[in-house]
Amino acid sequence: MATGMEGMEMTMSYPVAKVLTALKKNRKQHAEDYEKAMKGYRKKRSEALVEAGTKFLENFQRVTDLDKKDADFELEDLLDDVELQMSEPVEYLSHYDDYIEQLEMTSQEEIQFSRTMFKQLVQNEWEWVRSYNRTNSAYLAG
Repeated sequence: MATGMEGMEMTMSYPVAKVLTALKKNRKQHAEDYEKAMKGYRKKRSEALVEAGTKFLENFQRVTDLDKKDADFELEDLLDDVELQMSEPVEYLSHYDDYIEQLEMTSQEEIQFSRTMFKQLVQNEWEWVRSYNRTNSAYLAG
């Protein structure tokens, strides 16, 4: 039985202090996760650059050994097997900071917002969380 309210989202009142505490905790965790991801990214990037340099030198040696008389090759020939495609970790600290600043400046003791906002601010389930996890998780392991 349809009630006609399926597309509507309720708003509720929440204590600003509790929302602010949760938001600051979530921001701290996000910053820590980002730093770990960047550390992992730098390590993997360094490893990939060493591997790419090794392949480049191998290709250079192979090309020059093939025909020392005819050095008619392009730089692209040397880079054939060299790939370095890595996505840098992303961070969304400004999203947290904007809301934290607003909540710290409000004179209200309670604030109203929707379930969607509750999920973002309190439960840390932002619209970007899937892409964030997909990009950063590769660098958090190990």
